[in-house]
Amino acid sequence: MSNLHVTSSRNNWQFQSRSLNIHGRSLSPYATNDSTKDYIGNLSPYVANDSTKDYIGNLSPYVANDSTKDYIGNLAPYATSDSTKDNIGNLSPYATNDSTKDNIGNLSPYATNDSTKDYIGNLAPYATNDSTKDNIGNLSPYATNDSTKDNIGNLSPYATSDSTKDNIGNLSPYATNDSTKDNIGNRAPYATSDSTKDNIGNLSPYVANDSTKDYIGNLSPYVANDSTKDYIGNLAPYATSDSTKDNIGEHPSVPALPRTRAGDTHERTLYGRELGVIDMCLLFVHINPEPKEGEYKVILVNNRDEYYSRPTKAAHFWDTGILAGADMHIGREGGTWLGMTRNGNIACLLNILKPREDFLKDGAARGFLVVDFLLGDDAGLDYMRKVADSGVKYNDYNLVVLEPEGNSYKIGYLNSPKNVPQVLETGVLGFGNSVVEKPFKKVQKGKRKMEEVVRSFGKKDSEQQLIHELFQMMKDREMNIPDEQLEYQGRQHSEEILSELCRMWVACKTIKYGTRTTTVILVDHNDNVTYREKTMEEPIDIEDVKWIENNFDFKLHERS
Repeated sequence: MSNLHVTSSRNNWQFQSRSLNIHGRSLSPYATNDSTKDYIGNLSPYVANDSTKDYIGNLSPYVANDSTKDYIGNLAPYATSDSTKDNIGNLSPYATNDSTKDNIGNLSPYATNDSTKDYIGNLAPYATNDSTKDNIGNLSPYATNDSTKDNIGNLSPYATSDSTKDNIGNLSPYATNDSTKDNIGNRAPYATSDSTKDNIGNLSPYVANDSTKDYIGNLSPYVANDSTKDYIGNLAPYATSDSTKDNIGEHPSVPALPRTRAGDTHERTLYGRELGVIDMCLLFVHINPEPKEGEYKVILVNNRDEYYSRPTKAAHFWDTGILAGADMHIGREGGTWLGMTRNGNIACLLNILKPREDFLKDGAARGFLVVDFLLGDDAGLDYMRKVADSGVKYNDYNLVVLEPEGNSYKIGYLNSPKNVPQVLETGVLGFGNSVVEKPFKKVQKGKRKMEEVVRSFGKKDSEQQLIHELFQMMKDREMNIPDEQLEYQGRQHSEEILSELCRMWVACKTIKYGTRTTTVILVDHNDNVTYREKTMEEPIDIEDVKWIENNFDFKLHERS
């Protein structure tokens, strides 16, 4: 063996190399000591350029075999430090493409064992943040297929505990929207099995409260279809016990009507194609902005026009404290057209006349607009804003609300097509079945007559004469024609019917429809209330009408 001695100079550096064996002789001590250096002990240029190559520039066999090791077969420090990087410290392309694989592209054993962990065995951040996603942040296929399971396909503990919650424990949007559905939007098994229970199998609170409603609080379709059955379709106990009672135990005051869709009347079913929809009423109000002793704050008179066969309760004090009549038509029970409270709030509803094709057969009951205001705590304007913003679909109406204010009253008005609450000026006001800006001629006439009556008899010492004149005024049978607004809104009606609808007092005998109740409300300077109602006694025989008078006198409660 010969020794080779080399002397080299570069940039005034001089050094002598150590000896090594070549041509199959002993491996350089540098190679075994530090393979990052070349065979003369300097840092290998290959290390800086490409550590996938060995120290003489060839592709390392280790790269092809196992990239978790460096090019001399030792475990790469990068592999143990951060498996999102490859064996030369760069971010592994696999990490960004698919974290179910390890940093050399093989399927991670962790991915198949537990997808709540990432591919190096740590708990995936996605698992703790949102279990609807898998361990690489994509929406879990389990979440879209079956939300009773968690994001690794196991049954969610929430699903078995409370199906009103979704599979990550939040309240399911379905639970609040429709309790006939479970927490993944399918129809609840309880709904089809037993409608006395809610969608998690508990007895519905509605069962004990009101059997006219189904187990989510809506009016039962069985009530409207067949009153011999209860709200889950079984024979009502009332039907077998007492056939004079309906399925909630009430004695109907008139013979039962054929059961039509809630909100329709018998006459609308018979005459709907010819008539369209008839909704007529009148309201006149005088508000004195500065009442003096012996004067009235409010003078009000109202005509209610309705089919003679529609069941109605006359004015009375309800258990809730409201003084009002009550609509008892199937599907609309408990609504009213006019009412007041002992603290002085007054509300009146007038429906808008419109053609049949514009009528919503499934519109919400408008009579509860009056009831809800009288039972609530909201100021009139606030209440009307809530109604306007509610999105509930009603057929068109005018809602008028009166509230004590100071020593007088203020009056608010909501016309549903416009949906903009208004506060109106005091004085004499008239309302009918159109918007206030386009009153029917009979409303204009009634307003003039109201002004005359108030001017002549609007003092406390003329109260009896005032009441008499108001009732007489509302009986006016003069035709107010021509009326273009009435003819336009009632364009589906025959000339015969329009000739009645143009009158303040309506009597359409051919269709059994007309004025059947008149109410007078007076509130004097000292908050004494005089409430007078004249209404037709039921069942109504239009050829032999019997009248009932209901009188109420009381003092307003002080408002808290």
